[in-house]
Amino acid sequence: MKISDSGFQTSPGLRFTMGEILSDGSVIEPVLATSGNSLELLRFDGKAGTTAPQFTCGGVIYHAPYVSSSLLRAIAFPRGIAKYGKRLELFQKIAFAFERYAGVSTTEASFLAYVVKCALVPECDPGPKTFCATGADAPLRQRLCRLLHVFCRRTFVTAELSRRLPFWLHPTLVLTNTRLSAQKVAFWRALNFPDVYLPDFRGEVQNIACTRIIFCESEESRAAWGSEALSIPLLPTRLIPPFTMREEDALTDECQQQLLQLRLEVLLCEEPSNPGPAHDSSQLTSSMRRHLPLFLQREPEVVKAVSPLFVAHEEELGLLRRLDPDVVLRELLWESAHTEKEISTEALTQHLTAELRNRGETLVYNEKEIGWRLTKMGLPRKDNGHNRVLRFSRDVRRRVHRLAAEVGLQLARVAGCPDCQDP
Repeated sequence: MKISDSGFQTSPGLRFTMGEILSDGSVIEPVLATSGNSLELLRFDGKAGTTAPQFTCGGVIYHAPYVSSSLLRAIAFPRGIAKYGKRLELFQKIAFAFERYAGVSTTEASFLAYVVKCALVPECDPGPKTFCATGADAPLRQRLCRLLHVFCRRTFVTAELSRRLPFWLHPTLVLTNTRLSAQKVAFWRALNFPDVYLPDFRGEVQNIACTRIIFCESEESRAAWGSEALSIPLLPTRLIPPFTMREEDALTDECQQQLLQLRLEVLLCEEPSNPGPAHDSSQLTSSMRRHLPLFLQREPEVVKAVSPLFVAHEEELGLLRRLDPDVVLRELLWESAHTEKEISTEALTQHLTAELRNRGETLVYNEKEIGWRLTKMGLPRKDNGHNRVLRFSRDVRRRVHRLAAEVGLQLARVAGCPDCQDP
């Protein structure tokens, strides 16, 4: 398993790191020094941890980087590691804290605990996760920011997405302001992959992918982050109780150390301290297989706790697909390609509007919009003297079948159609 590092290196023999697996199989992770005003490294061999300012392995000296005092105040670093008992017990403790101090339902609290665990070991996922929290008013957002700071790995709360953010710390980014243009959202979505790099003015490049938790004020702002973003609907079920600074500090110190212990065990592919039976993978939905890290898929109680929100997520995606004009347009083209020689843009627009209306959509599209969509799909139209038409030539029919396959449409094969018979 690969852990990305901060890329700091001043000489061949000295390496500043924010954590990585060493050549001898041990793993190092920065922790808060005893003085509390700097970082040092903790080295874990699978059984015990040792803390020191630096470690040497394979002829390389590994050292924790300098972090300013303001960042140390903004981000909670653990002071070391601590035993946590069973993994399920730790999950339940986190979920209970969200339920108690944020006033959310048990299901939503369990999902927030799942978010914490995903942010804990992002290396276990194909790419960092994006979570969009909706329905939270200002007091609930403030409380959730405090709780995420308590539990998540290197939580950094910000009201602005900027290249100046400390991405080199590999933080869990919490965004409280989502008033971004569609262009900016697309930019930040495209950057959140492990192998995508952003150049800076010095000619250096940086990967800024990280777990993101975004508080969205509307459904439109949530939808802008795409179907890959998981929704967290949050509605307090009761008044939010007091959460003192003393309680917050004590909970942070305890849980950050326990969660670091869990992270190091997962990184070293250790078995759980008290492993339960492997979960029946046939019970996992496609969304759960895609979004649940493997180490969580093996915890049946966690799978059961987060299942309702994953089911809701898939239902939401299904509804969006049913109302997506591009998907519906491909369905109509598929049908027409098997029954017609050509179809005009006018007729196709009328069919699309009628089909969307039958499915509950109220938006109406014009011929110009549909023509633009056809062009984007690579389907050329011609003027037949009366209308602009799409002629179903052999190449166009093949293209229509490919367009349907691209979005995963499961349409009945038509007898005698060579493209339907060719997988």
